[in-house]
Amino acid sequence: MSEWRALVAGVAALLVGGCSLLVSTDGLSSPAADAGPIGDGGIDATGAEGGVDAAADADAGPPPPFCASRSPTPTFCADFDTGTLTQQTFEVAGTPTLDTTQFKSPSRSLACVIESGATIRFCSVSHGFGTTPSSVAVAFQARLDEFDPKHGVEMATFRMARAGGGSCNVGAAIRDGEWVFDQYCESGGGGAALLNVTTRSNIAAAVAGWNNVAFTVSFVAPRLLSMTIDGQKALDAIPLDPAMAAGSGTIKVGLVYVQVAAGRARAHIDDLTVDLR
Repeated sequence: MSEWRALVAGVAALLVGGCSLLVSTDGLSSPAADAGPIGDGGIDATGAEGGVDAAADADAGPPPPFCASRSPTPTFCADFDTGTLTQQTFEVAGTPTLDTTQFKSPSRSLACVIESGATIRFCSVSHGFGTTPSSVAVAFQARLDEFDPKHGVEMATFRMARAGGGSCNVGAAIRDGEWVFDQYCESGGGGAALLNVTTRSNIAAAVAGWNNVAFTVSFVAPRLLSMTIDGQKALDAIPLDPAMAAGSGTIKVGLVYVQVAAGRARAHIDDLTVDLR
């Protein structure tokens, strides 16, 4: 009988040990179970959220036209993208065109060509304001594709009617391959220049590339002018010549004037803004 009891006790111990082993095995978790949030991580990894953002950007459509995006709104803006030049309230001199092959902001720019030996040495557009400003700020994109670096090319001029006839002018030009700022006054009827001052920037004009050109002029004390090229200070707080007089203003851009002895010139202008105060 004692032997039988010992056998029963041994079998019971084996059964209890087996159950413990089974319970321990069932309690182990697999690597897949431990990773638990793999599904969520997979969603993030596939960029589903980024895909939603990308779709939202696509729904937003293309950016607004250059002039529509200006804030605050300038006194005058022209990106040359809609209508004809006359519909854009420009007066035309020479043979400027609207070009769809070169532009700074889509989808057109002003284009001008003056052939070598041409008797008409200007190709530009102008817009008058009918007011006499105390200050003016002009900005534009200029692309000079072809020019004679030995001769001057006027690119943008703010021209003011002069009391007693003639005009006074300030603006950006290129001479000897670099950007300069011009101040000049002319008497009426093709008379001699009353003032002719050029200040050099020492910044080279891009050839077959765009330059972002901006200049400001104050006609009240302390009467200073400044110019930047591609955001770089080209001229800073330069005194305005005492003879420079303000008057009813007109902006003129393009190949405003190319010297008679120069060869062929070709240029584009885009994204013009003018602020008057």
